[in-house]
Amino acid sequence: MIAIVSGICLGAPLGFVVNVVGLTIGNALGALLVSRIAELRKQQKPSRILDDLLKMRHPKLGIALGYSVPFVPNTLVHIAAADLKINRQTLLGLIFAGSIPTAFFYAFGGDAVLHLNVKRLVFVAVLIAASAGVISLIRRDRKREKTN
Repeated sequence: MIAIVSGICLGAPLGFVVNVVGLTIGNALGALLVSRIAELRKQQKPSRILDDLLKMRHPKLGIALGYSVPFVPNTLVHIAAADLKINRQTLLGLIFAGSIPTAFFYAFGGDAVLHLNVKRLVFVAVLIAASAGVISLIRRDRKREKTN
């Protein structure tokens, strides 16, 4: 909600910058916290998305995509990053890259709603629908499991 409101109150360009910074810092802190709490992983219910992220052929791409899709819970992405033992510098870059599309959706979508800009609303809606399709990309990029 705050990210959408920043797009409305600050306008799309400034709201976008504020959202990228906020999402990056928030996700970095969340990832750091999750990596420190091993018990959280043991209590986690089995998740198909988490399993897909852990078994990708390109795990770093999966982590960046996980942070970029608003429909994927960030906690699952944090857990996957911790399980994959991605170093902090790399993870921070992946979080930043993944925050850009999400920040765009929120800031420009919020601004478009405020100004009732139909063209921008349609564009943002198409981008959000396309980001939902990214989930299928994550599922398709799985490593082939060996059969014995």
